[in-house]
This record gives sequence, structure tokens and C-alpha cells, in this order.
Amino acid sequence: VSSEHAFVGSYLVLACLLICAIFVVSNLDSMQVQESQSQTASRPLSYFFSSPFFLVALSSGAVAYSVMTYLMTASPLSMHSDHAYDMQAIKWVVQSHVLAMYVPSLFSAWLVAKLGIRALMLIGTFLYVAVVAVSLTGHSVMHYWWAMVLLGVGWNFLYLCGTLLLTEVYRPEERFKVQAVNDFGIFGIQALASLSAGVILFSQGWSVLVSITIPVIILMLLITIWYISVVYKKQMTNVGEIHG
Repeated sequence: VSSEHAFVGSYLVLACLLICAIFVVSNLDSMQVQESQSQTASRPLSYFFSSPFFLVALSSGAVAYSVMTYLMTASPLSMHSDHAYDMQAIKWVVQSHVLAMYVPSLFSAWLVAKLGIRALMLIGTFLYVAVVAVSLTGHSVMHYWWAMVLLGVGWNFLYLCGTLLLTEVYRPEERFKVQAVNDFGIFGIQALASLSAGVILFSQGWSVLVSITIPVIILMLLITIWYISVVYKKQMTNVGEIHG
């Protein structure tokens, strides 16, 4: 970057967008949620931590965010420090990653309706597997580009599925505390992943940094397969009862 003020314009545009967001959000009406008429007491948090489906939802969101942030933070540093790629190449990779994160959301309702949460979660996990494979096979700009695009789409699918699953776990009156615990867990792990990325990259290198995600992704794959099998067995049981 030739000038120390090269990024001023970007930050000014971002500031304007945030100001616009303040006005939009301040004029939104709060959505009315039908409160449960049940007289039963709200269940304690310990109940949710013993609930497999809550843990699946939390795991999906946590793995989605932590792996994405971990690799996204390190990739431009690796491109610049390890391989001396110019800012244009780095910018293109990061821009493509951001688009890959959010463009699929335009089709998320259709995807969930067509494929279902289980299939979409499995696809998201396999996209993360592909990220590792691409990242470990080369260091060209296209290797980084494909890794970041796959990472963005995988994040979208996994986080979407985790969010949708979470809404099936709690009652309306429990939503605030359950969502708070879920978000605290996800973004706490994300913060640790982001803080560790630079340290691991400069002390161990890109290949080791990427390899560290392999056990996490394998765990997510096992969780997803377990969740699919449990739901499938439940559906088969219900079908058997109907035809029995």
C-alpha cells in the first residue's frame, strides 16, 4: 500500500453504512412472540446441556464460526508474509470469501425446503473437509481463493443449520436464556480461534495451522452423522406406528 491513508475511504463508507443501520434498526417494531400458556416452570440450563439436540445446534454454530474465523484471519497473513502476494490478490480472495459467506443466504429458504437441515449440515461439513484438502495441496492464489470460497459457503450452511436447530430446542419463554448461552459459547470460541490464528501461523506455519482444524471437522462430521441417524430412526418409528 503506497499511502498510509489508503484505507480511509473504506472505513468512511463502513461508518456511513453503520449510521444507516442505526436509523433502520431504531425504526423497527419489536416482533410479537406468542408466549406459552403453560404453567410449567422454565427448564434450567443444565437441562439443555444434557439435551443432545441443543449440543448439536451449539456444535454446528461453534464449529462453523471458529474454523471460519481461524482460517479467514490467517489466510491474508499467510498470503502476504509467506508468499509475498500483492494487495490486489489478497483483496480478491477476501472479497470472494465474504460474498461466499452471504450470497447463499439469498437461497437459504429454498435450500432448507428442498434439502432439509440434515442434508445441508452434512454438505456444510463436507465443504469444510474440502477447505482442508485444498489448503494443504498448494499455496497459489487459486488455492487460497478456492479454500476461502468453500469456507464461506460451508460457514453459511453450518451456521444456518445450527440456528434453525436451536429454535426447535426451547419453549418461547426460554428463548432469551438459551440463545444467550448459545451465542456466548459460539462467539467465545470464535474469539479464541481468532486470537490463536496469528500466533500459530507465525510459529508453526500454514500447513500446521490448517491441520489443527482436522480433528474439529471430523468431530463435526461424526456429530452430523449421529444426528442424521437419530432423526431417521425416529421417522422410521413414527412410520411404523402409523402403518401398524
